[in-house]
Amino acid sequence: MYQIGFATKYFTLWDVNSSIEYTGNSGEYSYDVTRYTFIQNLSLNEDKAKEKAKKWGVGNLEVNTDLYGRSGRSFQTSKRVEVKYEDYQFTFGKYEGGDIRENTDISYLQWYYKEKNQLVVAERICELDDFFSIKDGELLNKDELANRIKTEKIENELFKTGVIELEVPKNIDSMGFLFVDGVIYHFNEIAQRDYKGWDYYLPVLNGNAKRIKNKTIEVTVEYGSIYGWKAWMVKDFKIIKK
Repeated sequence: MYQIGFATKYFTLWDVNSSIEYTGNSGEYSYDVTRYTFIQNLSLNEDKAKEKAKKWGVGNLEVNTDLYGRSGRSFQTSKRVEVKYEDYQFTFGKYEGGDIRENTDISYLQWYYKEKNQLVVAERICELDDFFSIKDGELLNKDELANRIKTEKIENELFKTGVIELEVPKNIDSMGFLFVDGVIYHFNEIAQRDYKGWDYYLPVLNGNAKRIKNKTIEVTVEYGSIYGWKAWMVKDFKIIKK
């Protein structure tokens, strides 16, 4: 849209265009961006300037004295758009402002849940597809739910007995952690070994490094925290021969 500006002496012609633009990893921030593009000087005389402006199709001939070049002869301004959304509304994306409770685009809802982690989104997904359910406020599919229940059952038993037999699928990592069935175990003393230039790590028992990969071990554990992780601290273990 063309507008008349004024800079020191000349009345000038500008092309002014505004649009809403989105930023952020998921387009969650919206801005009202206005671009001011200088077209040409019109005249030193206001009346002559307006006559020339008419030929450019300018409808509003009011002179905007705030319209003049900032950096060079063209510039833009940007203002954050603050919009108040209800908890059940999409706050960004192609359905922005829409009602989550009525949306049927389940693929988009799953993506949006990963971005926002909102309970109302999880509830809508569960309404549309019974492969999903909510546990402890978190959206899980059937496989994830089964694994979560299995992990909780194992940990509940560990709190009671402090002992468990493990089928060990791999070596411990470089920090002494071992993940089995969603449960985190930690071996305090470890040894580094090398195989054809590749490092691997073994737990140490009574001063000796032990190979436990693909073996069954019985561990005695205590629940605690290590490096900021909640884990089952291995106090003792032995290899079960079968």
